[in-house]
Amino acid sequence: MSETTVVRKVRETGFYVNLISGLDGYTLHCGEHGYTCSWDKKTDAIMFWPYPSEWCEECCKIILEVKK
Repeated sequence: MSETTVVRKVRETGFYVNLISGLDGYTLHCGEHGYTCSWDKKTDAIMFWPYPSEWCEECCKIILEVKK
């Protein structure tokens, strides 16, 4: 199985987030900060795709600052 990548600009932060599928499952990669998070199931990764503040520490800081 080869690795595939889908890139999407998310509304929450305005940054690009990559969904990478490979041998080890599905990984989300924040293009702005370089953080990654992996899931076994594609449905789980897709659920978190629009919300990088849930898994990228830097995006979380940005969103928390905006909400203050």
